Formats: sequence, structure tokens, C-alpha cells
Amino acid sequence: MIGSFRSSTFPLSEEEKEQVRQGRISSGVETDEEDIDDMFYG
Repeated sequence: MIGSFRSSTFPLSEEEKEQVRQGRISSGVETDEEDIDDMFYG
């Protein structure tokens, strides 16, 4: 079942990649791996 979704969503087209890039914002805060671990794992 999972494999059926992969072919339709990956890889992203160039247009989809550009949409992701345009949606990025800078918060002005640098994030490192430890910060990400804390967000996901507490």
C-alpha cells in the first residue's frame, strides 16, 4: 500500500520543489541538531 503512494509523490517535480522553496521563511534563529531533537523527542 505504501509503495502505491511513492510513485505519485516522489520525486518531486521541479515546480513542486520551487513551491517548497518559496514557502520557506527565516525566523532569524539558528537551529542545530540538539534543538531539533528537543522538539521531536522532548
